Amino acid sequence: MWIVQEVCLSGSLHFVCGHSVWAADQFERILLLFYLLLAHRAGNFTPEDLINDYPQLDDILLAIAIARFLNRIFSTRRTIHRPGQTRMTLFQLLAKFNVVDGITGLTEEHDMQKFRAGDARDCCYSIIALPGPDDPVMKHVTISYESSAQRVFTELAEAIAVDVIDILLFSQNASKQLEALPSWVPDWSSQLSSPYGYLDSSTPLFSSGHAKDSHIWDGGGGACVEGSILTVTGYSVDIIQRTGDYVYKVTGSEDNQPTHVSQHYFLSEIQLFCRLAREIQLDSVESPLCLDEVIWMMATGGRGLANSIGAGRDERLGPEVKGIRLLDAAYQICRQRLERHTKSHEAVCWKLRQVDVLSPLEQRWAELKRRSGLYWGLMYYLGTGTDWEAYTFCEKFHQYWESFGPMASKAADDQQDGWNLEAEVRNEGLNASGRLGRAMDIQQGRRCFLSPKGYVGLGPLEMQVGDVVVVLKGASVPMVLRSYIAIPGGQQQYKYVGEAYCYGTMDGEVFQERARERPVLFHIV
Repeated sequence: MWIVQEVCLSGSLHFVCGHSVWAADQFERILLLFYLLLAHRAGNFTPEDLINDYPQLDDILLAIAIARFLNRIFSTRRTIHRPGQTRMTLFQLLAKFNVVDGITGLTEEHDMQKFRAGDARDCCYSIIALPGPDDPVMKHVTISYESSAQRVFTELAEAIAVDVIDILLFSQNASKQLEALPSWVPDWSSQLSSPYGYLDSSTPLFSSGHAKDSHIWDGGGGACVEGSILTVTGYSVDIIQRTGDYVYKVTGSEDNQPTHVSQHYFLSEIQLFCRLAREIQLDSVESPLCLDEVIWMMATGGRGLANSIGAGRDERLGPEVKGIRLLDAAYQICRQRLERHTKSHEAVCWKLRQVDVLSPLEQRWAELKRRSGLYWGLMYYLGTGTDWEAYTFCEKFHQYWESFGPMASKAADDQQDGWNLEAEVRNEGLNASGRLGRAMDIQQGRRCFLSPKGYVGLGPLEMQVGDVVVVLKGASVPMVLRSYIAIPGGQQQYKYVGEAYCYGTMDGEVFQERARERPVLFHIV
């Protein structure tokens, strides 16, 4: 990581390759053209290209990863040396260089996901000269290799959390390598991913904890830290009553279940949770209005078809095409495709299982059917003996199986995805399917939750029944906290579990619903 600071601070930078010498600005321009060419090449890869020995698609993706890797340095360098640019804060720099790049393929295989440091403390110290002089966090940073990495990261988080509570989103406890860190303190040396609700490592897409047209936060202070306890103002949305069984995955699971099967089960569970939320809504006035769009929005973590800051509802749902929202059309096509693949997979698995169970029994069954005489007739009439038990089982099994009729009709297999949509709607939906797929793939590692008031959403894999969904002051998205210990005197402490998507709370709706309620203090350890 020390290379980052050396490259960014140098006023005169040159790249040397053999006898060629390029100034940094020239190299940056060439890199941009190279990146655009590679992106175009990867997006237009044809079956004929697969025959070529070089370049293969993997080679192109690796080159894209390298270009993105270098661009992280150049974009930071521009903020320092070009007039009119604003230098980045230490928090933005920490996220930029310590969070993995999950956009390009093969980055994990080639170790191109994030910058590395031999000493965990250098994840911070190696970029300490890059922030602007007016960054308030810099006043609280002291370089000392006598302090442990845990202490360095904790003091850094204390200074940042006062103004940027979203630092909690980078405390991804499942990937932490350092022990004894508070649950709200990020381990910058671990494999951190961009928050689900972020456009990139430093740009939030939502404003859950920002009271735009409300004075609800007026008079209240920001977050504060005493010892290792972070205290921040916020609202409790609801308790998690039920969690989903299926997790969105983009690679095959440990039991070799195909990706499309796990995704189909995940989307089916979203549909179930939304139906349960509607049932709660009928009995509870406190339940948020659960519209048809909630299914599509949950599948994409609230992004919909938009991928920009401040996107409104119409931009996320897309325009109407003959009375059908574009996101709805793309979602229907996706569901039918996943369902078709899943049915084919389940049919094959069932046939294999059927053969394993029934083959030995059917062999005895066939042998018994050939037998005749008084003895075997009496055995059949009385139903005694293991062979006759197998015979009876097979007879009952086949009768039960045939009662369901054909497993799937050939006509259904021949239907195109989106067959129920009009041609124009289907074509527009197919064009938007790529955007929908990218938004869905970002949600990998999340599962559904349902609350007693009818709130539905997505949360981290580690969440449990009884955890609390909260909206904290200044946070861009809701968060999941877990009750830790209640101190005599009424102070309840919590542990940070992870980031959440909660339908009906992503754009500050909580402040309209709780306008007459006073916010409470959350003590996070």
